[in-house]
Amino acid sequence: ALVHAETSTGALQPLEDILAALGEGEPALRGQILAVMAQVYRNARQGGKAEGMARQALEIGQRLGDQHLSARASSALALAHLNDGRIKEALESYRSAFAYARRTDDLWLQGWPLQRMPLPLIVLGQLDEAEQVALEACALTRTTHDWGDHSVASSHLASIAALKGQFEDTERQAHETLLM
Repeated sequence: ALVHAETSTGALQPLEDILAALGEGEPALRGQILAVMAQVYRNARQGGKAEGMARQALEIGQRLGDQHLSARASSALALAHLNDGRIKEALESYRSAFAYARRTDDLWLQGWPLQRMPLPLIVLGQLDEAEQVALEACALTRTTHDWGDHSVASSHLASIAALKGQFEDTERQAHETLLM
């Protein structure tokens, strides 16, 4: 895993070079690059760097009033928090990402945090809210035909059903997850 982490973050050098060349210019582009880099650092299990990059991207998005960037940066921040086991912070970041995304007409952008929000809710034991959010996410993915992320939402429904002892629903949702 360490070799993979070093390899994936080493691939960031071109983006770091672009950031250096941009300086303070092109803030929207810098924010997008930072949000992408945050996700790479999260995948490389470098939570501190991931959080720092996501926070920088979010600050730029907020300063520019760029709802798309703020949503992406908040989602990246949620992943960094999850990576570090900070579940409440992850949930709040997903909620922020969804709020930013709802201010846009981009249903795909809205779907990303919505499909992932049930996980921290489940971990926090808020099963009814997790179920409600997962059902909303499934409805949205049916609209966008985002079947890959539909599987994320339906897998949460399977987990919730299992935790509630509803094993027929668990089997049905698990089957739907596998189909997607």
